[in-house]
Amino acid sequence: MNTVETEFYKNVMGSDMQITAFLKNGIKLIGKIIKHDDTCFLLQRDQYTQLVYKDAVSTIFPKAIESKPKSE
Repeated sequence: MNTVETEFYKNVMGSDMQITAFLKNGIKLIGKIIKHDDTCFLLQRDQYTQLVYKDAVSTIFPKAIESKPKSE
């Protein structure tokens, strides 16, 4: 079944995009979603991967990763 949630995860995982997730307790998480299922997702930042339970999340929004200007 194709849901809004499934489409969202498909889009952010299929592109070079970071997300910012705010948890219900106010903590802000930033990284790339690398995998998800019905209850949780894996969030990767630098060399670290976090398991985040979806029921703890208040809001997720994508942010395109800005490329650094090329030095000449």
